[in-house]
Order: sequence, then C-alpha cells, then structure tokens
Amino acid sequence: MIENAAKSAANATKNATNTMENGAKSVGDNIKSTTQSAGNNLENTTQSAGNNIKAGIQDIGNKTDYTAQRTSTDTTNATRFMSTETWSWIIIAIIAIAIIALFWYYASRSRNNKNNH
Repeated sequence: MIENAAKSAANATKNATNTMENGAKSVGDNIKSTTQSAGNNLENTTQSAGNNIKAGIQDIGNKTDYTAQRTSTDTTNATRFMSTETWSWIIIAIIAIAIIALFWYYASRSRNNKNNH
C-alpha cells in the first residue's frame, strides 16, 4: 500500500513536471514565433520603404523638365537702368556716409561739451 502511494505520488509529480515543462515550452515557442513574425514584418516594411525611396529617386532622375536656377547670383537688371550690384554699392555707400556723419556729430558734441565746462 505504501509502495502504491509512493508510486502514485511519484507519477503525480512526474505528470505535474511534464505539464509545467510543456507549458513553458509552449510559452517559449509562442515568444519565438512572435519575435520571428515581428522581425519579418520589420524586414518587409524596411524593404518596402527602401524600394519606395529608390523608385522616388529614380523618378526624380527621369524627369527632364526640372532645372535648378540660382537666384542669389542673378546679375540681370533689377530695373531698366541699374543692376542689383549697383543698388548694393549705393546702399553700402549710404550706410558708410551715415556712420561717418554719426561719428562726426558725436565727436563735435563731445568737443563742445569740454569747451563749455
């Protein structure tokens, strides 16, 4: 009787161990499958994005009606008689004259204040 009880307990323990082992294996397999699926989805999405970018770049390269023109170095006439470069030099000259006038005004005020005190 004790022998049968011991065998019964051993079998129950063995069955419980097998059940837990199978459950852990099932969880591990599910995690592995989910991870592989996520990896495959990421790979496919990345590949698709790369293909779309490549196609877009090729599409831009195939367009012949696009021309890039630099406008910052445009030397065409801004008006009918003066170019943008001429206008730039006129503005620079006006600013220089204004700076000299302000300096002269300040220097003369400073000299006058010293003489009056």
